[in-house]
Amino acid sequence: MLLFGLLSEVCAQEMTVGEMPEAPGTEAGEEAGIVYRHRTYSKKKTPRRHEVEVEEPSTDVTILVSTPMITDPMAEFQAELRVDPKVGVAVLGGVGGYMGMSTWTVGAEGRGYVTGGFERGIFLGLDVRYTNNSFPGRADPTLTIGPMFGAKYTFDVPLTVEAKVGVAYIQGGGWGGIAPSATAGIGWSF
Repeated sequence: MLLFGLLSEVCAQEMTVGEMPEAPGTEAGEEAGIVYRHRTYSKKKTPRRHEVEVEEPSTDVTILVSTPMITDPMAEFQAELRVDPKVGVAVLGGVGGYMGMSTWTVGAEGRGYVTGGFERGIFLGLDVRYTNNSFPGRADPTLTIGPMFGAKYTFDVPLTVEAKVGVAYIQGGGWGGIAPSATAGIGWSF
């Protein structure tokens, strides 16, 4: 009975389809909303998930200083350039030494961010580098190539921290083999 009463009350109103009551507080020329029990609902279209615009990263370059934790006693300097929101290319160089040995390295990395993006994300990549270890009286050049996995986080400051691990195939100096690699770095993004 209650349902019948509500239905007849709605039908008794003299409104045609498409006609809307004027929302309180709207002026002529403004978009009116639908008023229902003292609430105003806007007729603006909300974007669907696939229509939402993705904000582009605000940084294009990251400069890091890192120390390899496993393979070589050296400091590395790395510059990563954003190619795409989820792709970065890095060039690196490093110097170091211990117990009479001096070492230097140059290389490059390609990275794809599987979660997040250039500023904050987890990446997979490939590391290729040439390293020269010099002992008194001889040099020991090596070529290293291998996959890596890591994470990078850029704070709002824009201070950046990064850590990565990998496995490298090392060839040169009379031997070849597989060795683990790991680095942690801190730097600046702009």
